[in-house]
Amino acid sequence: MRDHRYTAVALAVSAITPALADGQTTQQDTRWCTTGSPSSYVRAIERAIADGLVHDHALAPAIPATPRITFPASSTRGAPCLAPEQIYLYEDTNALLVSAYSSGELFAFMVQAANQLIAEWGDNYDFIGFWMDFTPTDQLGSAAFYLPVMNDVTGIGFPDSDLPDMMTFDNHDALGLAGDNVDGLVMMWNVNDALWTIPGATRAIMGHEFGHRWACFLPPTSDGIEFQGDNTECYAVSHWNSRVDAQASVLGISEWIGSDPAVLTPQFFNYINFNTEIPNPPTGGGLWSYPELYLMGYVSPAEMDSLTQEFRYMVDAVCDPATPHAGAIRALSSADIIAAAGPRAPTSTDPESQKHFRAAWIMVHQPGSPPSPNDLALATEFLEQNTTDWGPSTLSRGSINHALFYDPDCDGVPDPLGCNPADLAEPFGALDFSDVLAFLTAFGAADPLADLAPPTGVFDFSDVLAFLTGFGAGCP
Repeated sequence: MRDHRYTAVALAVSAITPALADGQTTQQDTRWCTTGSPSSYVRAIERAIADGLVHDHALAPAIPATPRITFPASSTRGAPCLAPEQIYLYEDTNALLVSAYSSGELFAFMVQAANQLIAEWGDNYDFIGFWMDFTPTDQLGSAAFYLPVMNDVTGIGFPDSDLPDMMTFDNHDALGLAGDNVDGLVMMWNVNDALWTIPGATRAIMGHEFGHRWACFLPPTSDGIEFQGDNTECYAVSHWNSRVDAQASVLGISEWIGSDPAVLTPQFFNYINFNTEIPNPPTGGGLWSYPELYLMGYVSPAEMDSLTQEFRYMVDAVCDPATPHAGAIRALSSADIIAAAGPRAPTSTDPESQKHFRAAWIMVHQPGSPPSPNDLALATEFLEQNTTDWGPSTLSRGSINHALFYDPDCDGVPDPLGCNPADLAEPFGALDFSDVLAFLTAFGAADPLADLAPPTGVFDFSDVLAFLTGFGAGCP
């Protein structure tokens, strides 16, 4: 059984009255995210069907089942490079996205595109993301958003604000999405948007969307500590309350310095920042904080408590860097999270707790105008950087692979898949000295082909043991 867990978020950076997924609008500060509950996306599509804007997916013929692929272990640890061919091209045939469209039409369009990809490449991905090479008519008030499909992790809170007692869900059928493997869809909009030229913005926002699979949906504690924001000066619902201090993250957890008074550190970008405890060389900080790594299943409660320098709550603080907090401060720990939401299941040490993820990406383009090589190169650059960030941000315990197909030599051509991780060379389907030689050559050159076991990017005895285990098992 896989570790399915996803929640929804759309990060707004420029909208004054951003449209929510359920069609409602609210006056919001431009620093906040617009958030749609899982059920609201379903309702939006149902409304579009009822209004005759999209076809009823329940009446459509079933999408042919494509066998799921078992990729080599090394390919699940993140692709070292991505050729442009790894981006799946999808034409906006009816020019929907440059016309006036509803949120339901957009979501149905995304599902349709994802279904076409799944029909061609199989139900092999934890999530499917979208770029486009043009500016759409309406971005629903967001810079990016996550459309949740399923979640089966408990102890992380209540992802669906419209159904407050529902921890888990599976909306594949309700959305009309094929297969049973995709957890959610990610929309990143125009790959050439000026927003992405802000240093660190793409990295932060992608980390923000992915992190929302697990984090920021905790209920309050019994003594009234609000983990979530309140849609006022302390950030938005379904995001960290800015009164929560845990050395910052791209998900919006804050960093407060000192205690009498405590001063809120200005954020890098719209209430979000890189973490100051977990090193990541390109930024000096990781994407996520230790409490978030607990919710994501990367650390245990004991590790979270021992590794976090400070996890605390500024009681009744004004969430403004210009207003120091000299009031009460409440210490927090993993016990508070567990008391509020229950223990996480599966635990970080449970084999069912997924650590490595696969994504496929679609580039939407207008009829007769395919994306340029520069557009595709820019998209792959962003995805490669996210792969690079994921490892150190998860203490080298996890990875994400944005490759559509197995291509370890990065030439844009799908390479044959061996019968197990040790089947590295032709003839595939048989284990012999050519596989031994291929492994030894790759291992000596620090080639990702030989990176068969965590920690990612480290070539050590664990990789040798993984190869020997696969070689000893033989091919079926």
